[in-house]
Amino acid sequence: MSDHLELSNTSRALCIRPTGRIHAADYELIRPAIEALVAKQGAIRILFQADEMEGWTPAAMWEDFKLGVHHHKEVERIAFVVDKKWLEALAGLTKVFLAADVRTFHPEQIDEAKVWIDAE
Repeated sequence: MSDHLELSNTSRALCIRPTGRIHAADYELIRPAIEALVAKQGAIRILFQADEMEGWTPAAMWEDFKLGVHHHKEVERIAFVVDKKWLEALAGLTKVFLAADVRTFHPEQIDEAKVWIDAE
């Protein structure tokens, strides 16, 4: 596991919580976690807790884009937990590339985000 990236699961979602910047090498952890959940459930939900994130390196952005394109049909929901306006805007842009239901939550709404990401 990376020292700046925490991966865990709820009952139906992969939780990704980065600290600092996400690097391309982090996708060597993220990609298999997503693919395992898709294999198990046929779909993926993601809880992305970005309240301690500073951004992506350019190479990481490319890896994220490729992963999204590859799994765009399997992504059902994404809950972004953000505390910065630019991340809120980025979450909104995600809706353009994925058919997923995408919602943003503020850090104090983390419990609400977890309920929503696991709801039927």
